[in-house]
Amino acid sequence: MARTLKELNDYYKEEDKVNRVIRRDLKGDDEVVYGARALNAHFPPHLDKPTEDWDIYSPTPRAAAFEAEAKLDRAFGGDFFETEPAIHPGTWKIKSKITKRGVADFTKSRDPPYKTIGGIRYATLDHAKENIKKSLSDPESKFRHDKEREERQRIRIFESKYGKKRAPPRKKRRKNIFEGANLFDGWL
Repeated sequence: MARTLKELNDYYKEEDKVNRVIRRDLKGDDEVVYGARALNAHFPPHLDKPTEDWDIYSPTPRAAAFEAEAKLDRAFGGDFFETEPAIHPGTWKIKSKITKRGVADFTKSRDPPYKTIGGIRYATLDHAKENIKKSLSDPESKFRHDKEREERQRIRIFESKYGKKRAPPRKKRRKNIFEGANLFDGWL
């Protein structure tokens, strides 16, 4: 189905809505966020790593993915997302039909240890360290080794400064009312 330019424009204007919908869906659920988003939740902002998708452990990954897709479609007012099996068995991926990028991966839960931060369960740093160690010892995961080493390095920096406790709360960023505005429009 071809999209109108208005539909495409509306999607791109509201793309940050994806994170709000998924975050709202995760609150109170038995799902656990892992990967870069989990590390970012534990870290202060200067150690954050930009990430586009969510990695989520779920006891029922297929059902959870289809449920989240339906909520995303409803929030965007149309059929903007699709769910499909991922490369790894037991993992389901939600992709944007507009950008073709993945927005969330739901994987069969391994009951990882977690901390609840802001009403959402995030895998602990110890769990992340175990996964990194396992990945670095696996020759078939060689394509991930640089990424894993960088994550391990950020964990070490964090733990050297804060120990095992969580970083101080993040300060809310004030919205810049001039962002995107052309202040010089019409001056010349």
